[in-house]
Amino acid sequence: MNRDQAFEKMKKVCTNCTEGSINVYVRNLFRLAKLAGKDKIPKTVRWLSSKKLMGKFEKEPLNIRRMLSIAAVKAMKMYGKESSGGWGEYLAKSTEEYEKQRDARQKTKREKERWPTKGYDSLKDVAKTLKKGVSDLLGKKELTSAELYRLQKYVIIALYSEHALRLDWADVRLEKPTKTQEKNFLHKYPRKGWLLTMRKFKTSKSMGEVEIKMSRPTSLVLSMFVPKVKANTTHGFLLTNSSGGKLTRSGLSKILIRLTKKHLGAAIGSQIIRVLKSTKFRKQAETNEKLAQELMHSSKQQLQYSKKD
Repeated sequence: MNRDQAFEKMKKVCTNCTEGSINVYVRNLFRLAKLAGKDKIPKTVRWLSSKKLMGKFEKEPLNIRRMLSIAAVKAMKMYGKESSGGWGEYLAKSTEEYEKQRDARQKTKREKERWPTKGYDSLKDVAKTLKKGVSDLLGKKELTSAELYRLQKYVIIALYSEHALRLDWADVRLEKPTKTQEKNFLHKYPRKGWLLTMRKFKTSKSMGEVEIKMSRPTSLVLSMFVPKVKANTTHGFLLTNSSGGKLTRSGLSKILIRLTKKHLGAAIGSQIIRVLKSTKFRKQAETNEKLAQELMHSSKQQLQYSKKD
């Protein structure tokens, strides 16, 4: 099976899953297939119980085992099996270990390797550096796709240095929220200023709508950037790819990884950025509901994200 075929099959058995979640399951299923020595996802289920796969799976880090076991459990249903074939036990065990690790609030090996010297504040330094590199575009109204993409790299780091969303920045629409649409909107109100209305995100089913008032530094960046986006694109979203179309979540992730690796010496994605912010405000994090709401997760998860020294 190729990715499109796997997506459609997964979609049929994962009826309450978001498109984003299904994409994650399929991507991790391909990772499992690669561990099993396969180029594609086989059409029959036998490969999921191969000794070669199990041997390599057990050598993966805890967080990876957890994600892969979730995908495997979903895949068993996709293949029409009522039993998880042992993957359910792997999932339960890895989830238990994962929760214990998070409750301890110790940095993982991956986090230690990528933790920047100044923590979350390192992103502000990167934003300042990138801003100097696009000074020629800040006052320019008409931009080519290449120029807009270059300017946007600074904007992305500036956004994450203030508001550490997941990859949801790629799905933000530049319009006033409607009453019925379950989408994410960014709009500048006459008195309130820039407000981000989040309706479709990972924990939206449990949290409902979340409204985030943009910080002053972010508002200044948006007031400069959004008019340029509207004047030079037609897709209606905040972020743009190098060809002038809507930027995907995968595209946003790649930009974050490339920029942080270049300027901080370590590939830092949205997940670690969220941990960095929670850790910076860890003293407040134990009681700060506002930050938990902005990060769009529970107070418990907020505390787990903040790491001890």
